Amino acid sequence: MGRLVRVPFFGAALALLFLSGHANAVSSEPKEQPAGPARVEMAPFMAPVEKTAGEVTAAPVTPVLVVADAAQAEHVCWLSPRIMDTFVQILHREPLPMSENAGRKLLQMKKEMAEAVNAALGSHMISQLDFVPWTRAKDKKAISKEVAAAVRCGI
Repeated sequence: MGRLVRVPFFGAALALLFLSGHANAVSSEPKEQPAGPARVEMAPFMAPVEKTAGEVTAAPVTPVLVVADAAQAEHVCWLSPRIMDTFVQILHREPLPMSENAGRKLLQMKKEMAEAVNAALGSHMISQLDFVPWTRAKDKKAISKEVAAAVRCGI
């Protein structure tokens, strides 16, 4: 007898769940996306960095991406595991230069990493890439000022 009661109960619960989800989807309005580029702040991670005299250590860094189209920012967040995998593969092959005289090497490396991320994503979504040292991307000068929106992934 108990089994006969459970089957209709679960069926009714599933029907309620299905119908309420449909009603919420119909009544919810799409979010307005700002036009132009968007700043996407990824979750911080421990990256291998090269300090002076070739000494390699680990330091927390926060990747900051600039997406050319703000409508793609959420999609970039959804693909963040693929992006982080690309970062880890490149950084374990060649650590991030953090010495004071590593400006050109760092710029070249950021450009190559942005190209590698775009290749991993399958399209040209990332227009600029930066790594902000430490755990939060509080430095507003890390990226260009004309960026419209900020999206935080996995934080």
